[in-house]
Amino acid sequence: MSRTGPDPERPTDPATQRVAVRSGSPLPHRPRAVPDPEDLYQPDPYGQNLLRSLMRAQLGVTIAVLLPAAALVATYPVLSSLLPGLASASMGPLPLSVVILGFAIYPPLVGLALLYVRRARRVEDRFVDLLHEQ
Repeated sequence: MSRTGPDPERPTDPATQRVAVRSGSPLPHRPRAVPDPEDLYQPDPYGQNLLRSLMRAQLGVTIAVLLPAAALVATYPVLSSLLPGLASASMGPLPLSVVILGFAIYPPLVGLALLYVRRARRVEDRFVDLLHEQ
């Protein structure tokens, strides 16, 4: 059965009909979600906050690597003061201090340096990606 007249369930009065209003463009006062590289050079708080967040992230990486490195380097003098015979002991033809410094302390320091470089690059890459997202 087909109806040719107006639908009885739909109001015909324009005052009772629903109307959807939509905007075609975003609001002009809405802040951008992605910062521009030029924002870094502006003397406004936004650019300063971007740089401050980068420096804070770099400081976090530095502290996370520097503390274990300092603890590792401080172990030999502490061991030497607690065990005075350690300074005069030898392991084969080499003094024990050379063995400890060369094989027990230096390789982990190199590993920490590589870790630092990797983490610092990751922080900087994230920051650059944040600036270049469009």
